[in-house]
Amino acid sequence: MPTLPDFVFLVLIYFAGSAYCQFGYSTAEQKRWAVDFPQCGGSSQSPIEIYTGSVIPAFIPRLKLYGYDWPLPFPVILKNDGKTADVSSLNTDVTRYPHLAFLNSLYRFVGFHFHWGKNQKGSEHVVNGKSYPVELHIVHRNVKYSESQALNFQDGLLVLGIFFEVSSVDNPNLYSVTNYLRYIRAENATTTISTHCSLGGLLGSLNINKFYTYQGSLTTPPCSETVTWIVFANILNISHRQLNEFRQLIGTDGKIIRNYRHLQPLNGRPVYVRSGSKWRG
Repeated sequence: MPTLPDFVFLVLIYFAGSAYCQFGYSTAEQKRWAVDFPQCGGSSQSPIEIYTGSVIPAFIPRLKLYGYDWPLPFPVILKNDGKTADVSSLNTDVTRYPHLAFLNSLYRFVGFHFHWGKNQKGSEHVVNGKSYPVELHIVHRNVKYSESQALNFQDGLLVLGIFFEVSSVDNPNLYSVTNYLRYIRAENATTTISTHCSLGGLLGSLNINKFYTYQGSLTTPPCSETVTWIVFANILNISHRQLNEFRQLIGTDGKIIRNYRHLQPLNGRPVYVRSGSKWRG
């Protein structure tokens, strides 16, 4: 019988707070995170506010994406874990998984999930005081570390952050997720995504060559400070109807209306910016 693949195990670690200890997103509950999970009180926490006037332009090689246009290996599982809508795969053939090369490291895809809120507030990162209704996080693990090591090294994880703005028209690139959300409205419900689902499809025509990057943390407990963040400057769209499908999901305290962490102090960390042309492919 095959063992649970390392990328699924890491997803479980990433959401350890929701699996083994209740945590919430109200102001009072978030203040308790550092009590229950000491790393949440660290000096390199995420998310942050990005000020474009103070970011540091830098010569940063472009992201190299491998297998982003491949369908994620079946079975692709969509789960309501009580905190978010999370997508991962149970396929044990890791050679079929998308990879991403950044600087001197290669990162393997782990899973992706969403953060949302009410009105125009829902993103975890903020740019020049502006929040967005939705932020997508695509999580990757550095292949030089095992699943048990990744949360112990500063370069253990890399997370892509993508903002979404609300529009009147559906984003068809999100159908592989939003069309299945009605099947996971109950907490801990899961369903299998049977249609083509690829990371490249999610990104569509997003300009991936202009982004902000900094060293930070997971934005949920245990808040491990092991994340290289890449937050894209360009914005994708999501319709009101699609956003409302996320808001119908049920968590411990009722509908998940908001699931974003408050902004964390930068504490002198540099935030770099890279500019480039549109990626196709």
